[in-house]
Amino acid sequence: MIIPTDVRLTFTKTVQALADPVGSGFPKAIPGADIRYTVTVTHVGTLGDADSVLVSDDLDVNITSLGYLQWTPESMEITAPDVGGGAPTGLSDAADGDEGEFDNTPENRTITVGCGAWSPGETCTLTYDLVIQ
Repeated sequence: MIIPTDVRLTFTKTVQALADPVGSGFPKAIPGADIRYTVTVTHVGTLGDADSVLVSDDLDVNITSLGYLQWTPESMEITAPDVGGGAPTGLSDAADGDEGEFDNTPENRTITVGCGAWSPGETCTLTYDLVIQ
């Protein structure tokens, strides 16, 4: 017996200024501002679970190594049906057994997160923070 699967994923990435040094109620992406990236992966297929999906986001080495953006340590958070019971779950930067890792080697600077298993219509969301220099 063959069971058909239809695992299709969509990806979106957004950025939002959280706070700036001016301190207004409408933060801008200016030097000194805290910004948050959000990567959202949605299972838009109709049959079959997405199992063991890894999401990687490469920070531009040229931007980060020149000091334009600075990583905010321990800022990764994942929300996925199979991780932390679906509640937002903080992740460490290290490869230490949780679902996330930030490889901060000068030639790499990659975020990798395991989203676990999820069904059609479900979403895995990763957030992390940086500071504009």
